[in-house]
Amino acid sequence: MGARSVPGLDMLRAIFAHLLQSKFPQRVLTTLAFGTFIYLGVSGISDAIQLLINPAFSASMLDMSASSVRVRAAVLFSLNTGIIVGGSATILGIWQSTRLVYGWAVIALMYVGLGGYQIIDGLFERGRLAFTLTGLAYLALAAVAYHFGRRAIHVATSGR
Repeated sequence: MGARSVPGLDMLRAIFAHLLQSKFPQRVLTTLAFGTFIYLGVSGISDAIQLLINPAFSASMLDMSASSVRVRAAVLFSLNTGIIVGGSATILGIWQSTRLVYGWAVIALMYVGLGGYQIIDGLFERGRLAFTLTGLAYLALAAVAYHFGRRAIHVATSGR
């Protein structure tokens, strides 16, 4: 005796099979990755704003002058803004299959900038290993952005 067919269930199975064969799951995964970069950028901007709100407290915590804290906050703010804009453009490019998908390069460059800034600051100005390690983490995020960026191009340019 064969299995009975349920009309709605068969249609649901067909839709699910079609979704798995399409690029939809890859688009969702890539969107989640770049959404995470946007979240990290917003968190970085929040940190930069906290540095600007009370530069004297931040200066005492980081063992630097208040003017150095302001400069640091401005650098962090601008680089994280670039990450947010690049992530948003990449997500739009993935779903619209447009050249905006190349926004991932902005993210990778911004993370290289953040990493380089932290490494130089940690090695030459502060003499703290923690700043240097943070810079290496930013360089690792640049590599992750590069990897997902290449994947985003493939997802956006291949057939739907």
